[in-house]
Amino acid sequence: MSKLSRKEFKELLTEWKQNFINERTVNTNLVDFKGLTPTQKDYVKKVPIDLNLYAIGDFSISEHTFGSFMHDVMSRSKSVYKAYESSIILHKNSITEILEILDLVFNDLLNKENLFYKDMSMNNVKVEEKKQNIKDQIAQSKRDLQRLASDNVGLMIYFPRMINMVDEMASGSINNILNISDQKVWKSHLQWELKHDVFHYFEDILANESFAPYIELNDLFNNKKNLNMIIKKFVVEGAAGGQSADGLTRLGSSVGDGDNFASVAHHIRSLPNNEKGIEAFLNQCSSIVSEISQEDIEYLKLFFSKVHMCYNFIGSFLEDKILLQTYSHG
Repeated sequence: MSKLSRKEFKELLTEWKQNFINERTVNTNLVDFKGLTPTQKDYVKKVPIDLNLYAIGDFSISEHTFGSFMHDVMSRSKSVYKAYESSIILHKNSITEILEILDLVFNDLLNKENLFYKDMSMNNVKVEEKKQNIKDQIAQSKRDLQRLASDNVGLMIYFPRMINMVDEMASGSINNILNISDQKVWKSHLQWELKHDVFHYFEDILANESFAPYIELNDLFNNKKNLNMIIKKFVVEGAAGGQSADGLTRLGSSVGDGDNFASVAHHIRSLPNNEKGIEAFLNQCSSIVSEISQEDIEYLKLFFSKVHMCYNFIGSFLEDKILLQTYSHG
């Protein structure tokens, strides 16, 4: 795919924006996304990585999502470093173009008549009634992104799923996360969206870059029978299923299947990469089976080490880049 000059990029953006935001957007629902509480942020930060993560709540317009529109436009930018199926890695100077897209799309939306979005109580609110609040939030997002893009670590811009976009995918949907008081529920939401799925996005990079420790990590999981069984049965907070305190919300679980690999990976990363961390991990593994052979202990130690190597590589690989993660896992 050919890359465009600055002038050509702006012309393409204007053309695609007109196709993206047209007469069919009337009465399309946006979703209000307020972010996380300090306690929720601390929960996410338990998985350390040298990378800033910024979430822009995704929403549907016409037959597309804002995330897919961002992907289509930015894939033609001259700032593209590498492009994968569900994400694009950009040089940090691309932040100028990303902010232009935010401006063009949201300014057009704010000028549409009879456009509604859903508030935290899932009630329809006319955009006209909250226009200044929306403008303030967009301005704040732009300031946040400019600040993070100038940081000395990489930036991942992520478009989390919203409640009206996905009927059933684990329990992932974080637009209402700020108002959820049931800790088990919000931990489940965040575990899926900002821990489990984020590791899957990193896997896309690790696989495409043929990172040797990641290949070895998969070999261990696929070829060592006892290790495979332990990892599948390993219980990670937020990924073990169950239901909310009021019994109305079913929580997703990866325990017992291969997808638990991603849940265990981010749990390992939350442990220190030293003897104390390895000991804690092995103690949890020993609660799954009655006895672990010395050979399997060595395999588990190796698995632990390779996971940390993968996270370290991602932080280094994206150090001066922007990862635009525009499609949700699953």
